[in-house]
Amino acid sequence: MMMIHIEKIKYKNSSENLFENESFQLKKGEFTFLKRPSGYGKSTLFRILSALIQENELEIEGTIQNENQSLPLKNWKNQWSQNKEIFFSLMTQQTYLLPWKNVFENIELAFLPQPKNTNKEKIILDYLNLVQLNGFENRLISSLSVGQKARVSLVRTLCQNRRGILLDEPFAALDKELQREIFEILKLEFQSKGNYIFIVSHDK
Repeated sequence: MMMIHIEKIKYKNSSENLFENESFQLKKGEFTFLKRPSGYGKSTLFRILSALIQENELEIEGTIQNENQSLPLKNWKNQWSQNKEIFFSLMTQQTYLLPWKNVFENIELAFLPQPKNTNKEKIILDYLNLVQLNGFENRLISSLSVGQKARVSLVRTLCQNRRGILLDEPFAALDKELQREIFEILKLEFQSKGNYIFIVSHDK
């Protein structure tokens, strides 16, 4: 089990705490839903956990821990790069796909920070098959539907091979049936691998 305990997250130019004395338990292979009012700081928390925020903007107190270690959220960006057991990838509503590249070229960007992976092509094609996009690897992003782009973005997130996955309402623009299909895919995939899934969502 992974535990995220937050004592305080506050923008330095604000007197209001975004989170205060809250804890979240993330269990392997299970979805943990984060449901809070708009403006509560949900996206900020996910940006902190995925090391995508400038820490000089915030005052942060708290810890994140799993079975083996406990680390402070303060200076998390530096800690994150040195600890392979506690780290996250983030998927948001915005796909950040490059429209002039094809599906395969967009997904392989997930491998750039890592050593050369000789199984890269197989991993990408297997995940495309998992999300029912087999045969799409050479399609340009600009030719895809909104739902197809969301699934390509999901594959790129999965290819980062992180222990934790943060989903910041990435499927909000999709119809309910497609959302259910994608969550079922995630459930089957993560239950077998024991990943942690932390989700911002208005709907379960």
